[in-house]
Amino acid sequence: MHIFGATDSPCSVNFALLKTADDNQEHFDPVTIDTLRQNFYVDDLLKSMPTPESAIRLMQQVTELCAKGGFNLTKFMSNNR
Repeated sequence: MHIFGATDSPCSVNFALLKTADDNQEHFDPVTIDTLRQNFYVDDLLKSMPTPESAIRLMQQVTELCAKGGFNLTKFMSNNR
């Protein structure tokens, strides 16, 4: 358990996200795994997708993958209604 706001919190969460991606890479497509590895900054994910459908699919996959590591993703936003 880590204290929220501690100096080492960003490092700890980054390690946990990378470990989650490594441990589950055979169960998810490469875009999902790469998104977990490359598009998080501490606890924020920023990613652009070419279509709303691909964004929805990625959101579902990343949410499922993160849940396997104990993360609960919330607060999704889009520029498409």
